[in-house]
Amino acid sequence: ERRLVLNVGANPALLSSFLPRVLRRMGGGDAGVKYSFRTGIVDAMLEDLAEWRIDAYVGRIDWDRVPRDRAAAFRHKPLMRTDLVIVCPAAHPLAQRGAIRAQDLDGFDWALPPPGSSNRLALEVRMKQLGLRPADCRFDVMGDPTALLHLSRELNLLTCVPRLPITQVRDP
Repeated sequence: ERRLVLNVGANPALLSSFLPRVLRRMGGGDAGVKYSFRTGIVDAMLEDLAEWRIDAYVGRIDWDRVPRDRAAAFRHKPLMRTDLVIVCPAAHPLAQRGAIRAQDLDGFDWALPPPGSSNRLALEVRMKQLGLRPADCRFDVMGDPTALLHLSRELNLLTCVPRLPITQVRDP
């Protein structure tokens, strides 16, 4: 039996939570379609779309960073909105404080998405706007943001991830 293959690129944060809900809402997906998912950072996924290596992308895109000629080639529809949050494990010194100011982030080690990723750029821009030094990133992690959350928890690091995966990883 031959099935249509739908190649879908996805933001890693969405693969473990949002996409399964969407597919469940669709009745588990069309039985005549085989879904092939791959994850990656936005720039790589947009390149894959432009080169027809994937048929669709589900994830966060900062359209103001996408060249106009490339952006014009894509149709898009917002499915949801999520913000980025700074996270630390319960054992971290910042978690013990009542109120935290932006300046309090200075001097701590971080695990972050790779340089050039949209989430990393958003953090870097915001820190610069606040007059802070860049985060002292000890670990660059290309992959699912839940990996950043686990690394943060196990090594007592700060991280910055979309709010969405936080509900999936909790301190024991």
